[in-house]
Amino acid sequence: MGTLLAMFFGLCGLILVPLAMVAIVVKVAVALILLPFKLIGGIFHLGFGLVSGLAKAFGAVLAVAGILFGIVVGALLLPLLPILLFVGGVILVAKALSPRPAVRVA
Repeated sequence: MGTLLAMFFGLCGLILVPLAMVAIVVKVAVALILLPFKLIGGIFHLGFGLVSGLAKAFGAVLAVAGILFGIVVGALLLPLLPILLFVGGVILVAKALSPRPAVRVA
């Protein structure tokens, strides 16, 4: 019984070892064929990652500049707001009191 089992495992080894070697060769061949595409994909990934990071940094700088600009404009215009409202009211009253031109019917 033991020799029958040893012969079975020997036969399985004779069949499976070449199949495993063929599988390894096929995997290596496929990997070598796909290697240029993986390299190109990595280069694109790196390039788009850098561009995306620079765009985010530029957007953050613009956001901070916009906030600072809003604060400065608000700080400058807030004290002028009563004067602007008064002048706007005077202009509206002056327009309301001015006579309208006569409408001519042709």
